[in-house]
Amino acid sequence: MDPKQKINLEINAERTARMALFLAIITCFAGPFAASAINLAIPAVSAEFGSGAELTGWLITGFLISNVVFSVPFGRIADLTGRKRIFAVGVGIFAATSIACAFATSVWVLIVLRIIQGVGGAMFASTNIAIMIDTCAPHKKGKALGLAIASAYIGLSAGSTLGGALNNYLGWRSIFIVMTLIGLISLILIILKLPDDSKKSAGENFDVPGNLMYIAASSLVLIGLSMWAGYRWAIALIPVGLLIGVVFARHELKRQNPVLDVRLLASNKNYAFSNIATFLNYAFVAGLTYYLSIYLQLVKGLNPMISGAIMLGQPLFQAIISPYAGKLSDRVSPFKVATAGMAICAAGLLGFCFISESTPLAYVIAVLVVIGMGFGVFSSPNSNAIMSCVGPQEYAAATSLQTTMRNLGQTVSLSIVTSIMTAYIGKTAFADAPVSSLILSMRTGFIIFTVLCIIGVFFSMERKSGNPAITIQNKREAQN
Repeated sequence: MDPKQKINLEINAERTARMALFLAIITCFAGPFAASAINLAIPAVSAEFGSGAELTGWLITGFLISNVVFSVPFGRIADLTGRKRIFAVGVGIFAATSIACAFATSVWVLIVLRIIQGVGGAMFASTNIAIMIDTCAPHKKGKALGLAIASAYIGLSAGSTLGGALNNYLGWRSIFIVMTLIGLISLILIILKLPDDSKKSAGENFDVPGNLMYIAASSLVLIGLSMWAGYRWAIALIPVGLLIGVVFARHELKRQNPVLDVRLLASNKNYAFSNIATFLNYAFVAGLTYYLSIYLQLVKGLNPMISGAIMLGQPLFQAIISPYAGKLSDRVSPFKVATAGMAICAAGLLGFCFISESTPLAYVIAVLVVIGMGFGVFSSPNSNAIMSCVGPQEYAAATSLQTTMRNLGQTVSLSIVTSIMTAYIGKTAFADAPVSSLILSMRTGFIIFTVLCIIGVFFSMERKSGNPAITIQNKREAQN
């Protein structure tokens, strides 16, 4: 090859890598921003539409469930047909539903739109990191993951501050206007600046029966978990979903190109335990934000903007620490770094188990900082460990599975919160609920979250140290 052509190729590759990283940063920002901003708007939405805790909670739960249900199928579709296309369509759906949410006329319309928005979120969340990892140099992978995850934490920060200010001065609908702008900017850049996919999984088929079984199993289990507290019949959906899940697993073992590589999860402890650790770590995230939004506004009597400023400590420290933790995981075992982060999170959650109406705000901020530090130390090294266990042709599938574990954890977190809230205050609107009942609900929830995080520490410790680079391709070659 001509030296000049080689230089041009290298320059183009570097430009592509920078654009992929930039788009990953923007889209990783969008989802957490939407989640944290809407958390602060929950009391306002509840007051406008007269909806109780259980129904209003579906603004978050519905988004997360559709994200979990469709992340794995769309990750597989992206691997087969090209990631840019799925990425662009997902961002387009996210932008379109955001503007529609801004003009919603009832809480039911808002919930439906949020569920559709979750489908779009699943499409771009299962492709953005995969595109970024596929284009960046191997020795920069941990750093790139750290930057992308840091952007997610900045999204949490902006949601807590900007979202609180928007809700306080312009109303909760203005939050969706900002989300629309973020989506449109991302879509334009994807179409104009991101090149078409150069790598696809050729010669592989899309497993329609497997995908349908996965969607049915995950939908039934998650809906059952989310609704059982208010509707006892919903608990019957859980065993039905689990039964379909068993049939799905047996089906996948017979497939040459499965939707979800059950064999790898069973044989590669590092890959399996890293995903379990993701689930357990995120099993407190959504509940923590939800509880603190209610606590600061309804127990402490603070407005949304001040509440958002107080909640800034957690995502701010996550954003500061995450890139350094990711870079560290390129040099030492990412498993050890992630385990330390999980332990710090557990210590912070323990501090919230004693929360009361008279708890000083300084104490709340200090505990949030500890949790933020733990989360920052955990997330990017754990993502680095997961991506190191797969080959380039399955980056989207691995990303979508991690996204599924993350959103599944948050869904379970909200299910725990909703169930406990329903048990203590029933269908009473938040503003009319006794403060003592809200406090008891929070303490109960934080005890459960602490236990789950401690369990996560043990799962994280069980992973082998050293180089985790065992790819799916190598595993299949060994089997053959």
